[in-house]
Amino acid sequence: MALIELTPNLESSLYWPLKKSFEAKKVNVSEETAFYINNLLAGYITSPDFDSDKPLASMVLDALYTPEKDDRLHKFVAIGDYSFFMSSVFQGHVNRNFGPCSRVYCIRIGSNSYLEACNLLSPSKKELSNIYNELGTRFIELVVAVESAFKNSINSSEIK
Repeated sequence: MALIELTPNLESSLYWPLKKSFEAKKVNVSEETAFYINNLLAGYITSPDFDSDKPLASMVLDALYTPEKDDRLHKFVAIGDYSFFMSSVFQGHVNRNFGPCSRVYCIRIGSNSYLEACNLLSPSKKELSNIYNELGTRFIELVVAVESAFKNSINSSEIK
C-alpha cells in the first residue's frame, strides 16, 4: 500500500483570508490583482528572491539607469513586489528597524515602481498593465487589507 503525503498548498491557504480581508475592508480589487498578490505573498514566504541588503532608493536608481527596457521593467516589478511584501507583512519590522517614516517611504517607492512598470509594458500586455496600475494606484489600501488578513489569520490560525 502506497503512503500519500498531503502537503498544504500555500497559495490556496492564503487566498481565502485575503479575499475575506478585501471584503471586510471594502477593497474592491480585481480577481487578477487578488491572484497576483496571493502568488506574490506565497512566493516570498517560500523562497524570497530579492537582494534586500541594498536600500530601495539605490535599487530605484539602478532600475532608472538600466538601458534594456525588459530589464528595467523586471527591476521595477521586483522593487514593487518587495515593497508590497515588506509594507504589508513585515511593516512592524520595517518601522522598528528604520523608523516610522520608512513604511511611508516603502509604500511610495512600491507604488511608483508598479506605475513605472505599467508604463513600460507594451500595449499587448493589457491584463498585466491593469494589474500593475491597480497595485500602483491602490497600493496603500491593498497593503492595509493584506496586513489585516495576516493579523487575523495569525490570531485565528486560518493560514496553516
